[in-house]
Amino acid sequence: MHRYIKEVQTHSKQDTIILLVGHSKLDISETKKRRNVSKKEAIEFAKENGMKYIEANSKTGKNVPNVFEGNLILHYDQFIEQNFPKYSFFKQSEKYFKDYQYLTIQQDFINFYNKQEFCDFEIKKIKCHKLIVELRTKQTIKKIEEILTNEEIENIKLFFKWIYGNRPKQSEFLSISHIFEKINIQFFDLNFKKTFLNDLSNLYKDNNSKDFTIKIKEELSDESSNESSNESFNESIKVHKIILLIRSELFRNMFNSIEDKNITSIFDYSGKSYETLKCLINYFYTDKLVFKDGDDPDLICEELEDAIEYFQLNIKSNLKQLIKK
Repeated sequence: MHRYIKEVQTHSKQDTIILLVGHSKLDISETKKRRNVSKKEAIEFAKENGMKYIEANSKTGKNVPNVFEGNLILHYDQFIEQNFPKYSFFKQSEKYFKDYQYLTIQQDFINFYNKQEFCDFEIKKIKCHKLIVELRTKQTIKKIEEILTNEEIENIKLFFKWIYGNRPKQSEFLSISHIFEKINIQFFDLNFKKTFLNDLSNLYKDNNSKDFTIKIKEELSDESSNESSNESFNESIKVHKIILLIRSELFRNMFNSIEDKNITSIFDYSGKSYETLKCLINYFYTDKLVFKDGDDPDLICEELEDAIEYFQLNIKSNLKQLIKK
């Protein structure tokens, strides 16, 4: 068991949320005196510091896998002598909540939710977007509605903010942790950027759920001008309309200005190549500009600058930093 504790101490240096595990012994003075901490005290300490209290028993195995798999610091009465850093679990969780920078894609999702536009569902008069809720929770919208029916309005708002990429404050987290348990989302996976990006990456790969088509204009050469029209729309890209609305101000303005909100396709007159548009659509889902090996980053950035301005995208970073080969 000592070996496991040492391993957990090492893992706990990662940027993961730390749970308080009891019962434990706690330093109460600089002289290193120790006393047993009651279950009530442990629960109160966890609540005050934005943690979740669980019990682990090395003899019965209760919750032990959860502790180790979650890269958590284990405090257990017979092992407290292993030179644990004082309150290290609290310092780790505090760092987890404070040292955080939102991705551009998260900011776009959060801003979109705050505007409450293009919503197609509501729970207790709180509006949302069905596809996004189902994507992030892995549950049907009806199931989520059932789970949230008896929740307080403020808790529902906090939960929806998490769905759209926001990170709950340390003081807010415990009030909605039970909701995550009901939909079987692991406590220590709730706020990772990779979880948010993985969900969107899976959505990008799901061609069956894509409900919108961008038809790309292809300029024809002079030799082809003897035809009745000198333009063709032979190329197209399938996408989720909600993603276009979230990531591009151009598309938001367009859909706000047209009467038919249920259109399923649009002609692109931007003059950008299929490859450039495909790259931008991929960026909508991944926050990365992906190109093939051998492409010149300087040339790529030059080609993209006009497209980014045209589609009114929220890209403030250096483009070269977003390129992933």
